[in-house]
Amino acid sequence: MPRKEDYEPTRYKGIKKRKKDGKYSVVLDLGIQPVKSRKTGNIHMSHKTTERIFDNISDARAAQVQNEQCKRDKKVPYQNQHVTFNAGLDDFITKEGQFWKDSYRLHIMNHIRHFREFFGKMYICDLSVQAVYDYFTYLQGYGNMATGKGKKTEGISPNTYPKHKTSLRKVFEFFLNNDVYYGYPKEFNLADRVDLKARYDKIPVIRKSLSLEEVNITLNDIICNEPDRSIAVLFALGAIGGLRRGEIAGLQYKDFYYSENLMYIHNSKIDLNGKDKEKLPKNEKVRYAAVPQVLKDIINFETEQRKKILGIDEIQGEDYVFRPVNCLMEDRLPRACKINKKWNEYESRRNKRLKAQGMEGIESIRVHDLRHTHSNLLKSSVPFYMISYNMGHSLHYNTTTNIYFNDKGHERGEILSFFDNEIKPDWGRCKKPLGRGDFHKNGSGHYIVKE
Repeated sequence: MPRKEDYEPTRYKGIKKRKKDGKYSVVLDLGIQPVKSRKTGNIHMSHKTTERIFDNISDARAAQVQNEQCKRDKKVPYQNQHVTFNAGLDDFITKEGQFWKDSYRLHIMNHIRHFREFFGKMYICDLSVQAVYDYFTYLQGYGNMATGKGKKTEGISPNTYPKHKTSLRKVFEFFLNNDVYYGYPKEFNLADRVDLKARYDKIPVIRKSLSLEEVNITLNDIICNEPDRSIAVLFALGAIGGLRRGEIAGLQYKDFYYSENLMYIHNSKIDLNGKDKEKLPKNEKVRYAAVPQVLKDIINFETEQRKKILGIDEIQGEDYVFRPVNCLMEDRLPRACKINKKWNEYESRRNKRLKAQGMEGIESIRVHDLRHTHSNLLKSSVPFYMISYNMGHSLHYNTTTNIYFNDKGHERGEILSFFDNEIKPDWGRCKKPLGRGDFHKNGSGHYIVKE
């Protein structure tokens, strides 16, 4: 290590002349840099300098002036690492947001509100695995309170964790690939300290579904007790058709090809800033889905009531398949965001009826869980690739899946056979369809059966 007596001063501060060879040493300021501990592997911030040797004093002085100029312009690598998470998010929204579609923007901005609430004033350079783990623990207890939605439940659903995880990964990748980090060397990058496969990966993702027995109990409860037959269509399109909520709202009669036992799924409705917007299905993947005879019968069951309420003989192809009684009475379309509420209200009525009969109620599920029900019912007897293509999922690309298993063909025979054999509606117990005169509007704005 060089000793003080090995150098002699010059008229420039920071530049010294080396006695042994007459060369000039200059100390350059590199600012704050991350340093990785050899013992613990932890990273901390430390001020760093470096020594450069020049043959003459003019070159040494030029390097020193350039270094000082870079410091004034804040171009010295790693000089300023104190960037808050909020500032980084602002940059992320500005640069990445221009490529977002409206529906995606709605979802990711909701996640970003959560990020701001928890990480907001934290410096990006101080992020750690523990901080991210604490974030998901925080979501578990207070997630819905953060965005001011006023929901009754404080924590977010476990099924929402993967969505937050995906959005958080996109933000971190942006930090690493842009100047928010002012050029962190790769060996000190954020991924070394914030691994998105950390312990919170063990938080369970609960994908609920109904058993075959529960499906038959629910279907028969609807057709025997519910005056609004659209609930049967909602249930059947989800559990038998495998449709998502937005696809149920966007399905029209012209999308059915009954002779081929298929329906063309190419339209989805989402709620965007209080209004419904039509778009392609998730990942813009259109598909043909199987239409078993039992599904046709359920749709005809609802159509019979619709014709009576509207006083018509034929349904137009442009009409939407799912239209509750209140929408028919007021000649309007249902809101996609109201489908969950209608389903939850039905579940409450169903369970009250079951308990009145001395039976146990069925655990409540989401509308999207009807889609999970569809796949779980089929998985034991139908090839996985047929289920995947029927539901609009993609298989990992290889020669087998591309050549032999593809969704260009319309083979859905095993799906049709399963549902026609296993779903058993008791049509003999259903009541006659009610017409417009059988309903009246109560004080809450709902149409109920006249007594």
